[in-house]
Amino acid sequence: MIDVSLMITIISVGFAVFTGVAALRRNHRIDDQGYSSAITTVIVKLEGIAEDTKEIKEQVHGLDNKIQNLDKRVTILETAISTVPLHVDDIKED
Repeated sequence: MIDVSLMITIISVGFAVFTGVAALRRNHRIDDQGYSSAITTVIVKLEGIAEDTKEIKEQVHGLDNKIQNLDKRVTILETAISTVPLHVDDIKED
């Protein structure tokens, strides 16, 4: 017959293995939940960055349009200013 101390040892080892496996599975589930939470947080932050980047691109595009408009105005003014000496000479002659 099996000795009582051997039976207690086998039962203890079996219980320890069962407890260890159960804890490992529980920890794995908790780790998965934490990982999912972290991934969700990163995705939300990346979406916010994408929205901010889109807004910045729109602002840059608006500034480009304003710069082009100002460039056209400067060209018109330069052309007008270049004719001023001719008009001054005409006024002096009269």
